Amino acid sequence: MIIAHISDTHLAFDAPDAERRLRDFASTIADINALDPPPDVIVHSGDIVHNGREDEYAQAVALFAKARAPVYVLPGNKDDRANLRGAFSAGGYFAEGCDFIDYAIEHYPVRLIVLDTLSPGTESMSRLRNTLQRCGRVIAVFSGHVHRAAAGQIGRIPARVVPCIATTLRKGEYPPPMRTRPVYHLHRFDPAWGFATESRIVTTVSSAPNERGLVSTPAASLTEG
Repeated sequence: MIIAHISDTHLAFDAPDAERRLRDFASTIADINALDPPPDVIVHSGDIVHNGREDEYAQAVALFAKARAPVYVLPGNKDDRANLRGAFSAGGYFAEGCDFIDYAIEHYPVRLIVLDTLSPGTESMSRLRNTLQRCGRVIAVFSGHVHRAAAGQIGRIPARVVPCIATTLRKGEYPPPMRTRPVYHLHRFDPAWGFATESRIVTTVSSAPNERGLVSTPAASLTEG
């Protein structure tokens, strides 16, 4: 199984770098579409938009419509749960009757569990860490939101943080040829050895968005079984 993991696109129409953010998103989706072999899914781990506005989500939906793989999303601290749910409800994977956007996808070699951690308190994160460590079936944790790549462990569970897709908001030092190119993660799963993560540099930058940002050329945990 191959998971294309992106995060922190921060789409906004009122930001000085709004066109750049749209271009970064579009270029990333185009790059994912060109992968061979293609990913089984695309996961966006939050901060899809910057202000939680309906028109921002409409743009995100239009960009994701170009993706060739199924897309799964969750909210970040800049997202609005109600507007995100309204924009992406056609996917049919959101749980009903719950304010939080938590759900599980069962159709793949690993169970994809998406956890809504929008504005959590320290106690909640501590409880999540303890729960993950006690479970015994979680094989990896993937997230975003710190706008830079990072890797570590939650007990014995490997954890990866994907960098920010919006290159103007990305943190960390990059060589000049990479400063305008988004970076995302590919997580490849094999039952024999688990997950291996590759950082993918977007190779081709899409053309600038036209009027209203329409482009002319886009924490999840995993358990076995």
